Amino acid sequence: MKLRLINPNTSTSMTKKMGQTAQSVASEGTKILYRSPETGPESIESHFDEALSVIGVLDEIRKGEQEGTDSYIVAGFGDPGVCCARSRARPCHWYCLVINGEAGYKYGIPFMVQARSAFGFVGTKLPGIVRAVPAIVWYGFQSWVGARALNAVSATLFGYDNMVIYFILFQFIQIGLSIFGFQGIKWLENIGSGFILISLVYMFISIINKYCDEITTNLVNIEGTWGVEFWSAAMLFLGIYSTMMLNVSDYSRELKKGTEKGLLTTISPCRFYLVRFSWA
Repeated sequence: MKLRLINPNTSTSMTKKMGQTAQSVASEGTKILYRSPETGPESIESHFDEALSVIGVLDEIRKGEQEGTDSYIVAGFGDPGVCCARSRARPCHWYCLVINGEAGYKYGIPFMVQARSAFGFVGTKLPGIVRAVPAIVWYGFQSWVGARALNAVSATLFGYDNMVIYFILFQFIQIGLSIFGFQGIKWLENIGSGFILISLVYMFISIINKYCDEITTNLVNIEGTWGVEFWSAAMLFLGIYSTMMLNVSDYSRELKKGTEKGLLTTISPCRFYLVRFSWA
């Protein structure tokens, strides 16, 4: 396996140390090619420096594609150029999203109607069931998790503990959101995303302060494999994009032509980037 490690700044000494460290823990058969841009900031210390480094990162991606690189690591704290690099190196899922979502955006055709062109009127029942079953399970799972959260808050603040009542209440909340459709979901996310983001930052700081040594020992300094854990994570990651590709017309049909960002723009959730790297 050929893996290209890209240091977004132009410091050759730092790049060399990164590459040697990565190669020392890489599994047998994994070759680390460590590179840094020819031009750009020597040290990334601001958003301005980060923007300047993007061109160099993309140029290294271009070179990697020509050399047959299997995967990439952008070794920068702010992931400079990662979003652009995705579309440059592996644009398949972007193309699928655009092509599959065009029918929904232009004609308002949902996924199940669009599937008739491939499966026919009778054949669409099978993919419909395949999509509906996990949706029903997920609906129940979400209701249970949400109800547990409400019950915990209620028990702590008011001393009232009734899991069954909160489970039923949360189901009605989800049904109400379904009735209002995407507009209801949009407003809920706009209101809740700020609260969630603040809560995540607080949880992150608390966990690091209390369990930093345990995290380093049990999660960072551990040996990795190409076993079941890796492929399970890979399939989960691919499943997310596959779901987006299939159902994108259900979302794109809700977009109005000429719509621009409003005052309350939904905050994008943090994403986990899966890199095909196996630690020794």
